[in-house]
Amino acid sequence: MASGDFLACMNSPEHKNWLKAVYCLRQIMREPLALYTNDQMKSFHRDLRQQNVFLQTACNTPPRLRRDELSQPCESCSRWMDVIMQHHRQPTVTVNWDNCNPSHWRHDYWEVAKAYMPRGLKKVGRAHECDTPALLNLINFCDHFKLDTTVVRQVIQYRNELVHAIFKVNDEWLHGFRTSLSNLIRQFHSEPWMEKVQQQIQETLALDLSISIVFQGHAADGLVADNMNYAIAQGPARDDADSRRSELAFSIRQMQVQSLRETVHELLYGEDTQDSEELAMLSSFLQANRNLEQLFSAELQTIRSLREERK
Repeated sequence: MASGDFLACMNSPEHKNWLKAVYCLRQIMREPLALYTNDQMKSFHRDLRQQNVFLQTACNTPPRLRRDELSQPCESCSRWMDVIMQHHRQPTVTVNWDNCNPSHWRHDYWEVAKAYMPRGLKKVGRAHECDTPALLNLINFCDHFKLDTTVVRQVIQYRNELVHAIFKVNDEWLHGFRTSLSNLIRQFHSEPWMEKVQQQIQETLALDLSISIVFQGHAADGLVADNMNYAIAQGPARDDADSRRSELAFSIRQMQVQSLRETVHELLYGEDTQDSEELAMLSSFLQANRNLEQLFSAELQTIRSLREERK
């Protein structure tokens, strides 16, 4: 990707749409969802223990993990597994038992929560350490949550599309995303944060984001981007509008690298087969920016190896 193409890509309406959508999910929705799911799982765990005295028994022989199954669970762990599955909305799907430490189910409600979440969360100890997709999957799969799961799954679908969009989405997609997110937030009408979050999302999606690029160094096809600066031309019409715009611009700049890392990891190491065209676009995008190329040097090497294998 030549320097001019990279600048055009970064300032395209589609890329700005992508940035704003990712910001809404990663930054705005994450904390309130963490607070909500943490309180709900604490209550769920307490109710389970009160309803079944056997769940209060300590684990005496931690089960072994074989692939996605727990083998030779003790009586306490076996009862917890049964209860977890009884409250799973889709018990036929693969449950990621490797997320959990079964010997902690008796006293740690978040170890129970992780059974309803995507794989890769074994070292995650609390709700605030989880990302938005993981929390949405918990709400979707655990029947303790009395929300409209159709609305929840729609937001999960938009999030999955965002990962595979390779950093750009059109206005029509963003409109559907806005609607699905608004529908989800209305599910939390009794939560004190609901109106604030709704306002933050509306403000973010209405931003006029401008990206400038500092070019330093050379590549075979032209200059290479060393740094990116973000500015917001229009923002919230309040007394603190300038401060708010600066804060958002800084947050979006920081968030972009985090979002790129999530996207790269999902495309390379996710359960779906890697798409060759997606990997080529991803590689081109990262190599056009010196900082990104350095940050993702290991991932770029993995992409090169995968593409070589497929020739």
